[in-house]
This record gives sequence, C-alpha cells and structure tokens, in this order.
Amino acid sequence: MNNVPHKSPINMRPMFITGIRRLLPLLLLSLASCVSVKTEHRVEPIHITMDVNVRLEHELNDAFSELDARSLEIAQQKGSE
Repeated sequence: MNNVPHKSPINMRPMFITGIRRLLPLLLLSLASCVSVKTEHRVEPIHITMDVNVRLEHELNDAFSELDARSLEIAQQKGSE
C-alpha cells in the first residue's frame, strides 16, 4: 500500500482558507485602487491693468523727451556763448 495520505475535500479546506486569507489583502487593495476622482477646470480671463501704466509712461517719456531735447539745446547755446 501507499503511505501517502489521501487528499480528500476535508483536507483541502484549510489550504483553501489559507489561500483566501493571503489573497484578501490584495483584493481589498485592488478595490481601493479603483476609486475615481472627477476634477473640474475653468479657464477665466485675467484682466491686466498694466496697459494703462505702460501707455501713461510712454506718453510721459514722449513729453519729457521734448523738454530734455530743448534743455540740451539751451545748454549748448549757453555753452557756446
């Protein structure tokens, strides 16, 4: 006779329970990783007030450049006298 114990369904039960206990954390982890997150993005216009400042600076530079040119002209006339 063969001395190998016969594997009956009753002997397989502890192996089945052990296998489930090993797979349970993986099953829970895979269920937790299936969570979906929905995000919403909105693109809104940005208003920049720098345009007004740049225009004002440009107009002031133009006005003062005329004054600077005139003052240099006066200084050169006084220097030549």
